[in-house]
Amino acid sequence: MTLVTSDVVTAVTTPTLTEQPIATETQDTMHETFPARVALVFLLTSACGGSQTAKPEPGSLGQQAADITADTQTLRAAQAAANEVVRNASDCPAVNQALPGANQAMDDAAAKVRTVAGRQSLDAMRKQVSTVAEACVGVQ
Repeated sequence: MTLVTSDVVTAVTTPTLTEQPIATETQDTMHETFPARVALVFLLTSACGGSQTAKPEPGSLGQQAADITADTQTLRAAQAAANEVVRNASDCPAVNQALPGANQAMDDAAAKVRTVAGRQSLDAMRKQVSTVAEACVGVQ
């Protein structure tokens, strides 16, 4: 086949059927065994516990919603007691008076909290109360 463009003649050849590479038996075998190798790796990983999760499976959506609702109710009293301490941060005698009740309310809530978010909220409350309590140490 010859292609003519303007004054330049360019010869373009197309490969014949005999010039194309022939697949070897090794290449064919590799392509046939690749899916089998992937399946073998998957099975070995599963058998050795590679697919196990570190955390237990969460409950149903309804159970999660119930846990969140229960934590909201549980933390309500602890939050009110902690707010009493934080609100009176500039009045150390009032803080010293409210502190035992706040600590007791947070201890009671800690025994009933069901979710990670509830525990984190409770820890944040404890941190706020302890910061105010430390500022009022020794002040009457």
